[in-house]
Amino acid sequence: MIHHIYSDMGRSNGVTTYGRLVDALIDKSSHPNLTIYHYELGYNDSALFWEVRKELSDKEASKRVVLTVHDAPIVIGKPFDSLIPFKGFFGKAVRKALDITLGRRMVARLLKHVDAIIVLNTRSKQELVRFLKLDADRIYVLGLFDMLPPSKSGMAPMAPSRGGAVRLLFFGNRSPRKGVNVLLSALQEISYKEDLILDIVGSDAGNNTRYMDQTNRLIAGLPESIKVMEHGFVEDTLLRQFIEKCDIVLLPYLDEGIVHASGPLASAMAAGKPVVATDIPTFSAVVRSAETGLLVPPGDISKLAAAISNLLREGTLRAKLGKKAAELMKSTYNKTQTEKALNRIYGEL
Repeated sequence: MIHHIYSDMGRSNGVTTYGRLVDALIDKSSHPNLTIYHYELGYNDSALFWEVRKELSDKEASKRVVLTVHDAPIVIGKPFDSLIPFKGFFGKAVRKALDITLGRRMVARLLKHVDAIIVLNTRSKQELVRFLKLDADRIYVLGLFDMLPPSKSGMAPMAPSRGGAVRLLFFGNRSPRKGVNVLLSALQEISYKEDLILDIVGSDAGNNTRYMDQTNRLIAGLPESIKVMEHGFVEDTLLRQFIEKCDIVLLPYLDEGIVHASGPLASAMAAGKPVVATDIPTFSAVVRSAETGLLVPPGDISKLAAAISNLLREGTLRAKLGKKAAELMKSTYNKTQTEKALNRIYGEL
């Protein structure tokens, strides 16, 4: 019997969304000789961390524990979040110190005692092997598939676009690591005389007012032909509509430490949209070749501008990239492949 445990951490949380979909796949699995506890562990879910730890301490001979690690080890290594509340600078400093020292060692010890570890990209596996010295044979890579639900008919339409305008989509919060400032700087460099619309979908940068001021100045400095529309957080069904309506998806993320960011990439490619993304391991492992998307160095404004300009000029190239991307996702990254991989992992326990 398989017990699949994941927590509901809020609207459109990737761990929760993935957990729900995987739960439906696991319902089809049958492994009568074993009792399998499969946990989905992600960012800031300290309560579930302690549950996994208790499950391992009470482990019986016929019981197996499988753990899907959704975030980098340093991120999930926050077991003290639920024990030390964020009350002022002192409380936050104490929690952070415990997480970095004792917490990281606790995560390493926990991961060494589970029966199998699932990660969503090769970068995560590399980090677990390199930093925590884990056995690579116990770590399985299951690439993310398109997790967005189909768009609902009758939904309120999105903001209208100008006739004939090419629509660009940036998905991610307005934080330095997601590179929206690099994107806006690149748009200032492109020479494209037709109308463009840039949809920015995602929350703001929280209390990073300096960064928000910088991006606002960049938006104000764009040519009149480029209209920026900021939408903030949107529900998954509306995000599906944004992807379906756009012409190009832009993911200029900067931080190579991002190991959990291939969700929007998978959805965009599955929808047959051409993608310009940065050449960080999370994206390059999925895009794979120049036939399925364009990769540029992180933070390189000129090369990002050149890639966008190329797609704006070449409608045929946009269609070709989108077609190849959709074919790749259909053949390699889909629910059927995930179901087969899960059953293979369970069968090897």
